[in-house]
Amino acid sequence: SLAVQRLNRIQNHLDLLLADAQTGSSRVILEEADPHWINVTNDLRFLKNGQEFLWSSERDGFRHLYRYSADGRQLAQLTRGDWEVTEVTGVDETAGQVFYLSTQESPLERHLYRVKPDGRPPQKLSKAPGVYSVSMAPGCAYYLASFSDLTTPPRRTLHRSDGTEWAVFQESDRKPLETYDLLPAEIVQVKAPDATPLQARLLKPAGFQPGKKYPAIVVVYGCLL
Repeated sequence: SLAVQRLNRIQNHLDLLLADAQTGSSRVILEEADPHWINVTNDLRFLKNGQEFLWSSERDGFRHLYRYSADGRQLAQLTRGDWEVTEVTGVDETAGQVFYLSTQESPLERHLYRVKPDGRPPQKLSKAPGVYSVSMAPGCAYYLASFSDLTTPPRRTLHRSDGTEWAVFQESDRKPLETYDLLPAEIVQVKAPDATPLQARLLKPAGFQPGKKYPAIVVVYGCLL
């Protein structure tokens, strides 16, 4: 079978179909609908030789992971809460583990977690507060993690699947911080018209003087920059 995701033009209805590669016939096994918008991801992963699959959805207001049978029956919800799964980084079927990045700790951070496909509570693997990106090795025995925060340039380390650090791949390059007059970035909160708190990053120019007016460049985008 060939798996196909079909999205309508206004991007508020998504179908997952299984198509027969020989006959061309197809059937819808899963549908997602939203009155406004559906975000499309690459989180679809087939398990158990195609008999099950991993799926992510924002149906409860936050993107979370679900496990389905090949006929479209929901078997388990792997994650839940007022936070987002931002990326599935790997699936280890032998050990029964799904690795993912999420905002569970803070909307300003990205941490690595692993969870069992039966929906048991996830385990956090990353340690220091900040933002992580992860590249998993085939089989998920090891992964390369890139870490940074407001004062730390990216530092890359190799880890075992349980999160323990195995080796340093690349230390942070702090030369730009030492060479240039770069002031630390600040996180500030502004409120939307409905009082929803919005996070912003404030970068001040070299030689900044409190009380003095400066021109400002405002960049608005719906992701962590």
